[in-house]
Amino acid sequence: RRSLAVVLLLTGCSFDKSAPEGTSIVCKSDAECPVGWFCLGQINRCISNKRSDSVPPTLTATITPAVVRPDNTVQLVVSVDVRPYFVTMFNLAFG
Repeated sequence: RRSLAVVLLLTGCSFDKSAPEGTSIVCKSDAECPVGWFCLGQINRCISNKRSDSVPPTLTATITPAVVRPDNTVQLVVSVDVRPYFVTMFNLAFG
């Protein structure tokens, strides 16, 4: 009986350390990432080796109106040439 219980415990549970594409995993080291992924320290996220690249995205910004006075409302539109891996929010404040 004891050996049967040990066999069941050893084969009944296993941890699958894989993750589907698009998963967002916070990390501090590669050891915290699934197999085939690495920890990108600049953003503390696990990145799939399939998505790894060394070319930064191109950002384009448009500000309207072109001439701004103190009482104007300004619209800033930022676009990127690739789909971001995760969304970053930012705020601008002017004094």
